[in-house]
Amino acid sequence: MSVPRLVVMTDNACQDRARSLAESLSAELVADDSELAPGTAFVLQYDDTGLGLRMTARHAPGKVRVDFTSPQLSYRVADAVRKQAIARAVGIKPGMTPSVIDATAGFGKDAFLLSALGCPVLMIERSPIVYALLQDGLQRALTVDDDALSRGNTVEAARRLSLRQGVFEKLGRAGLRADVVYLDPMFPPRAKTARVKKDLYVLQQFLGHEPVSPDLLSTALRLAGRRVVVKRPRLAEPLCATNPSASSVFGSRSPDFSLTGKTSRYDVYLTG
Repeated sequence: MSVPRLVVMTDNACQDRARSLAESLSAELVADDSELAPGTAFVLQYDDTGLGLRMTARHAPGKVRVDFTSPQLSYRVADAVRKQAIARAVGIKPGMTPSVIDATAGFGKDAFLLSALGCPVLMIERSPIVYALLQDGLQRALTVDDDALSRGNTVEAARRLSLRQGVFEKLGRAGLRADVVYLDPMFPPRAKTARVKKDLYVLQQFLGHEPVSPDLLSTALRLAGRRVVVKRPRLAEPLCATNPSASSVFGSRSPDFSLTGKTSRYDVYLTG
């Protein structure tokens, strides 16, 4: 993956954390925008709200970060989440909270929804930069004052989340297992001109639009004890249709069933 030029920026209160992060990423550490070298496209920035990622381009959206206490996410958790398609796709029922591997974690929103319902969730993220953002967001969630925020038991949900950095297909060779493997590959570029949500837009600009690994689905199907759930754009073809590796191992099977919403679809492959 070709990574755009990135630096780490800090204020005086976060210098130690920023220095440690810059060293781990082999990135330059700067104090403010005046020190940015030409061609710097992204900045990882520490401040009193935590670690965030922002684009330096003119008219770019503001900084984005992993925030498991955001009002939008809290609303989704509170808004009859058990009836949402993702919960039904994963197979959550009264007395049934399967273990989940979120193999393409991104900013961890779906992982947090599932953990809020009681599922232990392992988030796997291949990008070391997105991993750092997830790690920072998870650490903040573990220390939040839920009573003051009145947003449900964020700490309890966060305790059911774990995090690993690496490529899922490679980590899968080390004996990972879960009841459910959840896949949300980065959506392909859209023909529509309307911009996607800010955090997804910045993430897409940073990570680019790499094709889905041909081994992603086949690895998930091997590791899932009960099912694999794949999130797709509503009108997109199933992921198995784009994965020759999955077809060669499991045949040209289609999803066992799908749950479709306004913009997304959850394809479910039963494995056990």
